[in-house]
Amino acid sequence: MLVCKKGYTIQALKSAAGWYLGTVDDQGFPNCRISTGYAETEDDAVNLEMDRQVGCIENEYCNKGTGCFVVRENV
Repeated sequence: MLVCKKGYTIQALKSAAGWYLGTVDDQGFPNCRISTGYAETEDDAVNLEMDRQVGCIENEYCNKGTGCFVVRENV
């Protein structure tokens, strides 16, 4: 499982533009987006390229606007 530096699970999320990889905060709101594009399906989203510097509104609130830092958690 991949998690961000804040401990949020990186998962496939749905938006009007399509599926993307990102995290949600403790209240269930999008916290950051780390995929560089969108996928048509949830399954396809896991194959998207990841980049913490994606320019999006969610990342303005993540790590003071620097975007998500991905860490791998062993489960």
